[in-house]
Amino acid sequence: MTGTTVTMDTFKWIVTGLLGTLVAGLGWFLSDILADLRDVRKEVMAIRVEAAMTNTRLESVIDDGRRRPAR
Repeated sequence: MTGTTVTMDTFKWIVTGLLGTLVAGLGWFLSDILADLRDVRKEVMAIRVEAAMTNTRLESVIDDGRRRPAR
């Protein structure tokens, strides 16, 4: 049984194309993950700011409670 062979130039062209497609897909995938991480980072920062504001308000309420005379 004899089979047809592919020339080395054609083989290199096909492998280069497949590797290029793989690298492009991997780059797209990683950039998407990076964008998601940026979004998560922004949300975490917003939560930290809200927590700091809540702590400040809580401290002022506690201080007001301590300043009031006992009944």
